[in-house]
Amino acid sequence: MQVKTLICPADGRQDTILPGSSAGLNGSVAFTGYLGVASSAEGNEGYTGGMGNGILYWKSTVKLTDITDGTSNTFMVGERPPSKDLYYGWWFAGAGWDGSGEGDVVMGARGYAYASSLGCPASKVNFQPGKLSDACDQVHWWSFHSGGGNWLMGDGSVRFTTYSADAVLPQAASRNGNEVYALP
Repeated sequence: MQVKTLICPADGRQDTILPGSSAGLNGSVAFTGYLGVASSAEGNEGYTGGMGNGILYWKSTVKLTDITDGTSNTFMVGERPPSKDLYYGWWFAGAGWDGSGEGDVVMGARGYAYASSLGCPASKVNFQPGKLSDACDQVHWWSFHSGGGNWLMGDGSVRFTTYSADAVLPQAASRNGNEVYALP
């Protein structure tokens, strides 16, 4: 089943529904271009025994009062189109590269382990322009919009943020780091 609010209208591929049987599943597979922000670093921290310092991560129990950096200053969901092969970017039950959901439903600000697992260089782990023809662009935040992407903040507002915000992406992804920064 598609959930239209989980589909970026700039990416027509997100209207695709694949039969789950093609992946050994029951039901169908739908896609999204929006992933939860798991942490200021790796997106699998909650899964590997640590606690993600973002809002949405594997088995997150974050409450509104846990966002001490301010809900209007903390990224909760960001844009990253599904991978070219549609293997990453499922909006439900996405296992990600290691079972944590990273790459399917969540990502960190600096997912070096995710990039490495796919043979991608560390230079890809930023908020920067991307393209479907580069398989390594699935390991970083980007959108089909010109100049940046949309981010859902912890207070429920949405901001279009330019790629120059990469300089403060880890701070904006952290809910409780007491960082002082300004989004460009």
